Amino acid sequence: MSQSTRAHRLAQKAYQIGGQKLLLPVLCNIFKANLQDSKDIGDNNVLADIAVKVGMMNREEVRGIDQVSLGTLLTSSQSFPGSQISHIA
Repeated sequence: MSQSTRAHRLAQKAYQIGGQKLLLPVLCNIFKANLQDSKDIGDNNVLADIAVKVGMMNREEVRGIDQVSLGTLLTSSQSFPGSQISHIA
């Protein structure tokens, strides 16, 4: 079983960047990675691959991201509009 906090943060960031149009492909790819491909959705590399695949960032941006900076990107999410939840820890 995988820790899914980072995947939730990526989904939250996708919504902030592109609304539902970006959120849906991110969620579909997270579920596919986890359920079909048996990948660890807590792994920064898996999440970075998803971010590239859906167009959140390009390969050059991902190459410059290490474990710490991807974690920073994912933790910089604030909250979904209309939600009482802020900054998922």
